[in-house]
Amino acid sequence: MKRIIIIVSLISFGLVLSNRSASAQGCATPTDGEGVQVFGYIQPELDTYFEDETQMAFQFRRARIGVMGVVPYDFSYYVLLETSQFLNPNGTGPFLLDAFVSYTRFDYFKISMGSFKYRYGNELSQACNALYTVRRSKTVDELTANFNGGNRDLGVMFLGGNSSTFFQYYASITNGYGVLDTQNNNLLDAYALTGRVIFQPI
Repeated sequence: MKRIIIIVSLISFGLVLSNRSASAQGCATPTDGEGVQVFGYIQPELDTYFEDETQMAFQFRRARIGVMGVVPYDFSYYVLLETSQFLNPNGTGPFLLDAFVSYTRFDYFKISMGSFKYRYGNELSQACNALYTVRRSKTVDELTANFNGGNRDLGVMFLGGNSSTFFQYYASITNGYGVLDTQNNNLLDAYALTGRVIFQPI
């Protein structure tokens, strides 16, 4: 049945407990000080469906809380928990969205291992709380619809550069089925290779 969805974004803001710049992972960056840093944000919305009967519902598009920090010397960690049931097709409650450890000694050669976002285009690489609306464009959603868990997967990523260097690069090898797909266990023939290079001469 064809339906028209009108979405009114009520609030799209980040509740970040301290100021942080975006890192190459598209996530917040821990400060150099030791200790655990807690952060989070919510993005509620109102969905209206015009079908046989008009239906309206408030829901959280995203409701996330996480921790990050630096481990002396040259290692950092980042863990993010999704508490909204919108992204979870099983509706089983909170689940682990991001969880990776990074080796960050060199600016042009960093390694991250764990669950992280695919490096597909500029919009998908942006942090959710840095978007202008609570939803990404239709193009990004359609091209990455087969990736579960908010376009994330488990694997290893090699990356380097930042917003002030001449170029940035990302190259990752992941399981290829998303962090929520527990029915496909054929790990050996499902690997996904993803890469992205950004040149910024000025």
